[in-house]
Amino acid sequence: MLTRKITGDKTFAHIFAAHMAMDKHVSRHGENSFVGKPCMYSVRYRDKSHAVEVTTNRKQLTAVVITGKRSLNKVCNH
Repeated sequence: MLTRKITGDKTFAHIFAAHMAMDKHVSRHGENSFVGKPCMYSVRYRDKSHAVEVTTNRKQLTAVVITGKRSLNKVCNH
């Protein structure tokens, strides 16, 4: 079983959205599959949309709640 790690803002709505995104990620890709590439999910909770980036590695499932502006380095380095 993978351990779950949530980084970013720690409000209840963001934590709940991160868990929803991780559940969606596991249902789509499976728990034991190694994806490696970050996947973006848009989750609606209480009439607000939250962007969550979920990454899987061998030991943990990491969710990052996107709350503000992002650097374009991750987008441009492909």
